Amino acid sequence: MNDLFHTARDRASCCTAAAMRLVPSFEGQDKITRALLNKAMTTAFGGSDADGRWTQRESFEVLELALALAMRSRSTDRLDVTHDDVLQAAVLLDRLPTQTVRSEEQIEWQQFSTPLDLAAVALILAAPMPSDIVLEPSAGNGLLVAQLPTVTALQLNEIEPARRARLQAVFPEAPISAHDGATIGSAMAASTRPTLIIMKRREISAHVPRVSSTDTSRSNAEWRLPIRLAVRAPARPARAIGLLT
Repeated sequence: MNDLFHTARDRASCCTAAAMRLVPSFEGQDKITRALLNKAMTTAFGGSDADGRWTQRESFEVLELALALAMRSRSTDRLDVTHDDVLQAAVLLDRLPTQTVRSEEQIEWQQFSTPLDLAAVALILAAPMPSDIVLEPSAGNGLLVAQLPTVTALQLNEIEPARRARLQAVFPEAPISAHDGATIGSAMAASTRPTLIIMKRREISAHVPRVSSTDTSRSNAEWRLPIRLAVRAPARPARAIGLLT
C-alpha cells in the first residue's frame, strides 16, 4: 500500500494544482464548462488526456476537489448551516458539467459523491456544535463535510489512496485514516471518541467484502460499525446521521 499511496500522493499534487485553478470560477456566475476543466487539467499535468497524462474520470474528481476547496474556504468561520446554504448549493450545482464517466473501480467501490445541496441538508439535520468532535468514516473527496461549520475537531477516514491523498489539501488540520469499514470500530477504539458521525451508507458498505453482489447481509450489519464509536462515547451523548443512498 505504501508504493500505491506515494503514487497517489504525487498525482494528488497535480490534481490539487488543477483544482486551485478552478476555485476562482466558483465565485462568479458563469457555467463551469468542460473546456475550462480540461484546460486546468492540461496545465497542471503538463499535457492532455489524449497524451495519457490524465483521464476524464480524474478530471471529475478534480472538479469535486475544487468544489470542496471552495466550500471549505467559505465554511471555516461559520457557526451553522442554513436553508439559504441549501439553495445556494443547488444553484452552484446547476453550473457544473454533468459527470458522465464512471470507472469500473468507482462502480465496484460505490464511490458516488454526495450532491452539495444534500450535504447541506445533512448538516442542518446533524446540527454540529462548536464543541463537537466530528467523524466522517467514508470521506471520499470531502463534499459531505466541506460545508461543516466550526467544530473542535474533524476526523476523516478514506480507504482509497488517491482520494485520501487529495483530502489533505482540503482538510490540512484533520487526521486522515485508512481503515476498512468492517474494522473501523475496533481500529479507532483508542482514538478520541467522536460526538457526531456523518456518513454515507453506500460507501461504508462498499468497504465491506461480500461473497457476491447479491450478498448484502454482512454489509447491512457492518455499515453500522462506525455508529458504535459514538454510542460508546463515555464523555457525553453522541449523535449520528447516515445518508441511505
